[in-house]
Amino acid sequence: MPEKEATRSRSMFMKHPLSPRMFILLLLALPALTGMDCQGNPAVPFVPMYSLRASISGQGTVERVTADGSVSFTDGNFAEGSTVTLRALPAEGWHFVRWEGAASTSDAQIALTVEQDQAVTAVFVAVAGHRTVTIQGIIGRITLAVRNGQVRGNFRSSNLGTDIEGTVIGDQLSLTSTAPGFSNASIQASIQPDGSLLGTINGSGFSNSPWMADPVTLFGFEDDASGQRTTALDGFNGIMTIVVSEGVLRGTWRMFASYGADLEGVVSENQVTFSVATPGFTTATVTASILPDGSWAGTINGSGYNNAAFSAQPSFFP
Repeated sequence: MPEKEATRSRSMFMKHPLSPRMFILLLLALPALTGMDCQGNPAVPFVPMYSLRASISGQGTVERVTADGSVSFTDGNFAEGSTVTLRALPAEGWHFVRWEGAASTSDAQIALTVEQDQAVTAVFVAVAGHRTVTIQGIIGRITLAVRNGQVRGNFRSSNLGTDIEGTVIGDQLSLTSTAPGFSNASIQASIQPDGSLLGTINGSGFSNSPWMADPVTLFGFEDDASGQRTTALDGFNGIMTIVVSEGVLRGTWRMFASYGADLEGVVSENQVTFSVATPGFTTATVTASILPDGSWAGTINGSGYNNAAFSAQPSFFP
């Protein structure tokens, strides 16, 4: 550049210096204009960041799976084009059925490519709990408890009461129903997306008979009063399985021999009160105290009982 023109340029720069704001904008624009940052290093290209959120319906957890292991995940920000692997894990007594939102699949593990803000929901349904059952048009109740894939419970059909034992593997339930004086029956059922059960029952007079159970109406075995326990009623032994959630009690009881009943009531501090109902009989009421070891002691009244002795051992399952 001729000296005269260079002098003119310097003179103009001095007359019109860059404002601090324009200077900062120029520094920010340098990487895009030159491919270098303000220190002369290669510029890192700008990559958009997007959020990914995971929520839960039912009870369970969502993990993020990485090469270094798995960690609990609720939300995070990821660079555009990143792949994020998530896995749904059901809580005890629950079953994972599907993802909703940015993913729609029944596979527990998914890989999401981050291209925008996204959200997914892991949907779990209860396996353990109290529900209504239908066999050949006969309405009954069943209460199941689950621990490490093992299932225990009680079932009332008409006024017949049975004890339940079996397993849950994936979405498949295999149960055996037993009662004194009756041959065993076998129940095979699948867990449906809405939490209902659908299958068949064989044995004890049934042959591939349709067996259906509605979704659980009460779940939660965290309360110490919940679970399966042996009982003594006026000298006769039985087994009951109950669920207690926020003080509400529901369950099923094989009272003695093969006589079954539905239970509904409340638990308050160290007292438990529940009705005992079965088709064709008047309702009875049990009132009992919860003892320090978790056992119950009280009386039953109604349906032929008058202050008859009732007791229940501490819950042994789950």
